Amino acid sequence: MARKREPPRSPRQKKTPSASGPSAEQDHGYVKMRAQLVQLGLQLREIPGDGNCLFRALADQLTGCAGDHKIHRRETVDFIVQHRDEFEPFVEDDVPFDRHVACLVDEGTYAGNDSIVAFARNHGVTIVIHQLEAPLWQIPGDPDNLAEAPQLHIAYHDGEHYNSVRRMGDLGQGPANVYINLEAPTKPPTTSAEEREVMARSRCADLAEVRRALNDCAGDVDAAAEFLRALNWGQEVDDAPAAPSSPHQLTKAAAVATAAKLRNDKNAGQVAGRLDRRQRRSEERDRRRRRKASAESGELGSSPPAAVGHLAALTI
Repeated sequence: MARKREPPRSPRQKKTPSASGPSAEQDHGYVKMRAQLVQLGLQLREIPGDGNCLFRALADQLTGCAGDHKIHRRETVDFIVQHRDEFEPFVEDDVPFDRHVACLVDEGTYAGNDSIVAFARNHGVTIVIHQLEAPLWQIPGDPDNLAEAPQLHIAYHDGEHYNSVRRMGDLGQGPANVYINLEAPTKPPTTSAEEREVMARSRCADLAEVRRALNDCAGDVDAAAEFLRALNWGQEVDDAPAAPSSPHQLTKAAAVATAAKLRNDKNAGQVAGRLDRRQRRSEERDRRRRRKASAESGELGSSPPAAVGHLAALTI
């Protein structure tokens, strides 16, 4: 349990969450963190700052259910108690060990380094901690099996808050299953500051698409990010089954308005053309699905019972 491999701070006291929103400086820090994660193909999943953020973030990583933070807190504290000889020397601020674990088990008490190490060892995982403009911290739960151990990725902000880190575009509720090669050399960024900001704000990981948007919007970062958000929403609508036609029109209108904001009719026309082509492809996919479903329904409806049973046996 090497001290030097742990994050720089271990907040443990129970705090009252602030009702106010993040400051402008914090907002800027979050934007920069998102841009940093984009370089790795990752994104933030924000966790409430209620004193349970560490266990919520780790629960989201492990099972996808952040609401299980109470269970993970109790299991982690039990592990610390069972291995008292290993953890007691690292309790900070001269707090007696029994008092430390009695506070730590309470919901809403901020957890720190000892909890991260205990969680990693208890589950045999490597916890990877992302911080703004800092090297990755690795907390190996099984140092002898580092290459094979599952990785849990969390982000540490402003010395007091943890978020979960997932793959770009992952909106699921299952385990995060993020894995990066921690031994590979870090490559220098190949994107500009403007491109990284657009990627972070639009959550678009396609660099070519980002560059096209910036070109279409004459380098306006705000307009490019807004356009990509509208365009990406349009893609989600296209892929959804039985989607009504009106969202396509709303998406098209939003994207065209974004380009028109620049007073550039050529850009607006390009936007409209791209969305028209996307909508036509979506409509063609819908028609093919309907024809296929209709053909399959007709074949099954006209087949005798024995043939249907034979078909079912083949598919099984």
